Amino acid sequence: MRYLFLFLFTISSIKLHSQENFKDTISLQEVKISNKKPKVVTVKQGKGKQETGNGFFKTALQQAYLIEGLPYGTLQNITLHFMWMSMTTKTGMLPTSKVESTTYEVTLHEVTDNKIGKAINNTPLLVKLPAGRKSEPSATVDLSTLQLTTNRLFIILKRVSDLPCAECNFYILMGYHSEKQLHYQGDLQNITIQNKTTLAPNPDYYTGLLCEIKTLTQEY
Repeated sequence: MRYLFLFLFTISSIKLHSQENFKDTISLQEVKISNKKPKVVTVKQGKGKQETGNGFFKTALQQAYLIEGLPYGTLQNITLHFMWMSMTTKTGMLPTSKVESTTYEVTLHEVTDNKIGKAINNTPLLVKLPAGRKSEPSATVDLSTLQLTTNRLFIILKRVSDLPCAECNFYILMGYHSEKQLHYQGDLQNITIQNKTTLAPNPDYYTGLLCEIKTLTQEY
């Protein structure tokens, strides 16, 4: 009987010790390490959306766009799209006279606390569209030298070229109709991002920047 008691006591002690050790065990979540090689992925901002020209560049020379929804990676380049207009009215699909050379400055900014953060490039990148009769030219800007790794940023564009006459044609940026506010003008430093999608007062109210962005990423 004494041996049976010792045997049962030993079994109970082992079980209790095992339970205590189990309680002290820390379970670690599975950590997945991507073995994908980085590759360049192109994201089109405004894919499948209705396109529109930003005529505000007639008077509001500097404007900002929020870019988001990119795969996390290092930006390689951005392709911007333009259309022509005059200071008075647009006239058909093709310009009736030459479109003047138009130059824009491009500055990229971080997103900090849902506002425009510090500039990533202190020296603006120039986009110069030559004079001609193209109705919808495009221009690609190299971003690889900035070594910018992100999935969200602001782009400020400023028209710096003057027009030689009031009736002259010039190039404006193309945008697209969006579900939330992505385009800003006025006091840019006091922008606050509205993360929620809200109903636009009218169909033409919210716009984004029509562009293609190439990113070197493992997220694909």
